[in-house]
Amino acid sequence: WIDYDNGKRTTGIRAAAALAGVNAGQDAKFWYMSETTPWLELDKADHVLRLAATIASVPDVKIVFIDALGLVTGDVDENSPDMSKVMRNIKTLRDFTGCAIHLIHHPHKASREQDAHIFNAAGNAKITNF
Repeated sequence: WIDYDNGKRTTGIRAAAALAGVNAGQDAKFWYMSETTPWLELDKADHVLRLAATIASVPDVKIVFIDALGLVTGDVDENSPDMSKVMRNIKTLRDFTGCAIHLIHHPHKASREQDAHIFNAAGNAKITNF
């Protein structure tokens, strides 16, 4: 779990509760990182490659959650066509690690009022067609 939304303490509490909720037991494997320095910027290839190496160093990772996408796009506005650069880098991350990448996107309230199942963000089409 790559957390840039809740902070280390809250993410730890939520992870423990989720694992307990599915009776995962003491041997369950769950790794997360939270609000790193430097802040993750997915528009920068060197950040993506460093993240990929970190993920590859952890044994048996199958899925990576990035929470929340809008907070790690770097200098790219999530509502701009430049979001394709971020999505390309996420595909690179997927290809390098062999992991499924799950992007958590928190749409703006104005977006939610337009259509209950499709949000008004430029990156949304890229995400839904990922």
